[in-house]
Amino acid sequence: MDGQKYVCMDELVEDIRNKNCIVYSFGIGEDWSFEEAIAGMGCNVYAYDPTIDHPNFLSDKIRFARLGVVGVSKNSNQNYHTLDHIFRDNGHMSANISYMKLDIESHELSGLPVWLKSGLLNQVQQIAVEIHLQASEKQPTLDFLHTFKNLSLVGNFRHFNWEANNCWKNLN
Repeated sequence: MDGQKYVCMDELVEDIRNKNCIVYSFGIGEDWSFEEAIAGMGCNVYAYDPTIDHPNFLSDKIRFARLGVVGVSKNSNQNYHTLDHIFRDNGHMSANISYMKLDIESHELSGLPVWLKSGLLNQVQQIAVEIHLQASEKQPTLDFLHTFKNLSLVGNFRHFNWEANNCWKNLN
């Protein structure tokens, strides 16, 4: 399956019971099944994707913006904001974020180290990330492995699932 999400339910269920479940989902494409399912459980979902328009069928618990997320803002592209900017706009600078999904087409490589260093990830309980590495690019891969290690050592995250995306085909 392409795009499946794994969620550790322990703290998420507690957030839902306390009506304090906030989920950020970056990178949607045409598949809203995760966002709809998590909203159906009682979470408030903040969905972002710069490549699609707002669909008509969204749950009232899903807020959508046609924006992408990046580590460092480039003033020339108004379709991308920093995580700090997005959290601030939503009033979530000190809020507990139950879950954050990232499928942001390699922006995770530059974004995660920035968000980790800034402390923004301290308020995030779980992160699901689709990693977009190119086998031919050695340094970005090494940098990401360093970031991945720091997510555990500095960010206090624990890795509980990974798998290769078998739907991806090497076209070279």
